[in-house]
Amino acid sequence: MKKIAFIAFDLNPLWGSEAHVGHMWLRAISSDFYVEVFTLSINKDAIEDFDYGPNVKFHYIEINPLLRQFLFKLKLFGTLNRTFIKQLTPILLELCHKKKISLIHFVTPAGIHTYNNIYKKIDIPYLIGPIGGGLKTPPGFSKAFNLNALLSSKLRSLFHISLKYKKTFKNYLKCSSAIIAGTKFIMPIIPVEVHNKVRYIFDTSIEEELKPVPKVHSEKVKLVFCGRLIAIKGITMLIDALGKIKKERPQVWNAIDVKILGDGPLRSKCERHSAKYGLSNRVSFLGKIPRKETLEIVANSDILCNPAIREPGGTAVLEGMALGLPLIVADYGGPSISVTEECGIKIKLTDYATFVEDLALAISLLITNEDLRIRLGEAAKERSIEFSFEALKKRALELYNKLTENRSPK
Repeated sequence: MKKIAFIAFDLNPLWGSEAHVGHMWLRAISSDFYVEVFTLSINKDAIEDFDYGPNVKFHYIEINPLLRQFLFKLKLFGTLNRTFIKQLTPILLELCHKKKISLIHFVTPAGIHTYNNIYKKIDIPYLIGPIGGGLKTPPGFSKAFNLNALLSSKLRSLFHISLKYKKTFKNYLKCSSAIIAGTKFIMPIIPVEVHNKVRYIFDTSIEEELKPVPKVHSEKVKLVFCGRLIAIKGITMLIDALGKIKKERPQVWNAIDVKILGDGPLRSKCERHSAKYGLSNRVSFLGKIPRKETLEIVANSDILCNPAIREPGGTAVLEGMALGLPLIVADYGGPSISVTEECGIKIKLTDYATFVEDLALAISLLITNEDLRIRLGEAAKERSIEFSFEALKKRALELYNKLTENRSPK
C-alpha cells in the first residue's frame, strides 16, 4: 500500500468549510493508502474522537495561540499558512527520505492565497487543491455591504490580481503534478500556462446519507435559510424580499412560515428590518443550533432559500438537495453548478433591487405551486448523488492512483 503525505492546515470532523474539505478527502483515501497527516494541534481533540482507520497517522503542528489569533484577526492567512508549513517541513522531509512517500497532497487551506516552496527541497509528485474561492464580489450589490466589507472586497480582488505576478506562486503551480479546481470560477486567477494541470472536482460534498421526510400538508409553507448571517450569504436581500411579498402579495404572505438558521454580525440588523416590515409573526431567527437539529428543521421544511451572492461551495444547499427540497439560489459560484433548473430556481445577479424583486417572485412561485415544489424536490434528491461522499471517493481515488501509478513503495 502506497504512502501519502496529507497537508491539511484545516481538518476537523466537527467543522464546516475548509476543515470539512480536509476531513472528507482524508476519509475518501484512508482505506486505500497509508496517510501521514499534518494539521493544526487545535484540531486534535475532535480528530481523536473520530475513527479514520488504522492507515492514518497524525502529526499535530503547534502555532503559538496568540500569534495564530493575531494573524487570523488581521486576515493574514497566507502568513499563517507559511508559519504552519515552516514548522512541518523538517518532519515532512524526514518522512520523504525514510518512508518513501509516493505523493504529497496540499489540501487546505483551499484558498488561492496558499502556496509554498517545499517543491525546491523534494523530488516527489505533489497535488494541490481543491483550490476554492476566487469569486469576485458582483457589482451592483454595494448596498448589501458596509464600508469595511467593500474595502476588504476591493483589497481581496487586488491581491488575486497580484498573485499572477508572484514567482513563488507560479512556480508552486508549475512544479505540481496536478491542480484540483473546485469550480471554473477560479480559473482566471490560475496562470494560463498551468491550465493543462487542472482537474475539476467540486470542493463541497455531503458526508452522510440524508433521507427526505414525508411532507405533512399544512396551510403554511415552510421556507428555511441556513447559513451565517453575513452580507455575502444574501440574508438582507431575503428579508427585503419577504417584506416585498408581505406588502404586495398578502395572500402569499399569509401562507408563509420562515425559519432563519444561523448567526452572525447581521443578525440584529435583520431582526430590526424584519420588525420594521412587520414580519415577526412569520419569520423566526433561531440562531446557531446543533447540526442534528438543523438537519431536522431543514428536512421538515418545504423550500430552502440560500441566495448567497458569493458562495464557492454551499454545503447547506447540497444538504437541502439531499433532503429533497426545491432550492432558491443565486446563479453564481458553487450553487450555480450544483443546482440545475430541474431542481431549483437560480436568480441572475443583476443588481440589489432587481435581485430582491426576482427573489420575491421565486419565493411566491414556489409557495403557491405545490406540484412544482414536489417536482423540483424530487429532482434535487436525485441530483445530490453527484455530490455524495461515494462520488467524491471515486474521483479522489482515481486521481491518486493515476498520480502514484509509477511510484511503488519500497
